[in-house]
Amino acid sequence: MPDLETPPVGGDQEPSESQNKKDERDGKGIDFGFWILLSFATITLIGTAIRGFIPLDIIEVAFWAALALLWHKKKIVSQGSKAAVGILAILVAFGEGYSEARHKSGSYTYLQMGNYQVRVDSSAGRTDRLWSTGWKPISFDREASEMNVIDAIFSAPLSNGQWVGERICFDVQNNSNYIIKAIDVSVKVTPKSTTDSPTTLPIVLHPQVFGLLDTGDEDRFCGTAGAFPGLAEWSYDVQKYTGWKK
Repeated sequence: MPDLETPPVGGDQEPSESQNKKDERDGKGIDFGFWILLSFATITLIGTAIRGFIPLDIIEVAFWAALALLWHKKKIVSQGSKAAVGILAILVAFGEGYSEARHKSGSYTYLQMGNYQVRVDSSAGRTDRLWSTGWKPISFDREASEMNVIDAIFSAPLSNGQWVGERICFDVQNNSNYIIKAIDVSVKVTPKSTTDSPTTLPIVLHPQVFGLLDTGDEDRFCGTAGAFPGLAEWSYDVQKYTGWKK
């Protein structure tokens, strides 16, 4: 009787041709997760570039880019992971669309007040005035909130500080996602005489042209400090920013 060969068992089996083709397709197919996550990073980067490179947006760009790189390096191909990324994409797109629609869907009432025109958005609780450069906010029906001071210092820094007469003024370029109402600073006056002690003045700075500083705009912020004491040097520390998030 001829000997019968026993087929290989377990790990000794050769992979089938269909399995090889499937593995090849998995390795060479379009990496949907990578491209979706990378598109999130790209869209966020474009958005923050338009708004002036807001620090929190830059952190979000780095987050999406890191996830995309991790996905690509791990070569994630499972159907469950792809489904999760697809759901995430739908949720992010829905959230961004809802936020943008809510921001732009204001119902305005237009009024003439003396020599200038205003519009009231009752749903947002905001009143704008028409300037030669467009509509600018002048008031809100809710209290201003305190901004994150670290983020605000980078996104709306003070520059060109001057003490003229009884006022201290700074230039402010607003690249934050807040409409800025006021900036509180602590001004330290140090006399050059060693016999006199330094003094500290709390100063509240307000925009001089528009009344409120909208995102993307620049204005001169000033506050009353009294007459400069003569032979002395002065410095300042930012204490807080207040405004309304857009």
